[in-house]
Amino acid sequence: MVLGGKGLDLDFDLPDIDLIPDVPSISDLTPKLEDIGIKIVQAIENAYGYVREQVRGKEPDIIASITAGTLIILAGVTIYHNAKKGL
Repeated sequence: MVLGGKGLDLDFDLPDIDLIPDVPSISDLTPKLEDIGIKIVQAIENAYGYVREQVRGKEPDIIASITAGTLIILAGVTIYHNAKKGL
């Protein structure tokens, strides 16, 4: 090997160094990813079932709470906008 055009011959072999560890292929990870997806869906279903049981029979109260909360947020945004604009 000639280095920098100066005629310097370097004759050696580089050792085989494994700097990057073996990375599993996507086919090895697919079952694990599927298991994670299944667990997430099961957790969402369980959470939905719990919330549904807690809410059952209280629908009018919940609708009133959502309406009141929406009106409070709307009033706050309107007051902020008017105060910022100076009206």
